[in-house]
Amino acid sequence: MDKIIIKNLKVYSYHGVNDEEKVKGQEFAVDAILELDLSTACDSDDVNDTVSYAKVIKTIGKVMGRESYNLL
Repeated sequence: MDKIIIKNLKVYSYHGVNDEEKVKGQEFAVDAILELDLSTACDSDDVNDTVSYAKVIKTIGKVMGRESYNLL
């Protein structure tokens, strides 16, 4: 299994116990480790056979902004 590691991705979102955190929001630092088989991409050297960092980052932003939670 291969890994793609994203560290310290800054995402602005509205989570927390205090009302101010829910209204004003705050910056969160997100780490993600994707475990996947990248052997096809290694053999082909074709960008279409791998994972798009841009799409992963966009998805993390959407998930963080989808709902508000008191605790993460």
